[in-house]
Formats: sequence, structure tokens, C-alpha cells
Amino acid sequence: MIDIAFNQAGITIVHDDPALDSATGFFVKRTGGQCLFALARGAIREIEEIIPEDLRAEVIDQSEAMIVRMDGLRPVKTGTIVVHLMN
Repeated sequence: MIDIAFNQAGITIVHDDPALDSATGFFVKRTGGQCLFALARGAIREIEEIIPEDLRAEVIDQSEAMIVRMDGLRPVKTGTIVVHLMN
């Protein structure tokens, strides 16, 4: 599960995958809205979520997003991740 929320504070990414704890960046394509995570050792992970065009307009390149890993209803790890826009 990966959910992406846009709110007053910016972007919050909520997930339940321990592999994403090593993510070093979150990338959003300007056209199409596809997303991917940059992981440790140069690996990437594409995700199914597509960010709609109206929300992509709110994404600021090089901004920080909150990233939260959940275990059921309990947050078990929180941090920040840099958001990048790409063509």
C-alpha cells in the first residue's frame, strides 16, 4: 500500500513497505504524473499511483515530503524525502 496525500503542509507519503525506508528520493513526471522512488544502491521502484494534473501543479521541485511507514494503524517510522520533478 502506498498513499500520497496533498495537504497544507505539502506532500505526505504513507506506505507499509519496509523497503521504502531506504528511499533517497521521490520522483514525479511532469507529463503523465507517474511516480517512482530512488532506493539505496541505485535501485528504483515505480509505483502505480498517478498524480492528477491539477495536483502536479502543486509539486515543488526539490521540496521535502513527509514519509510514514505504517504497521496497521500505527506509524512505525517517519522521516522526510526530497521530491523531484522530471520530464
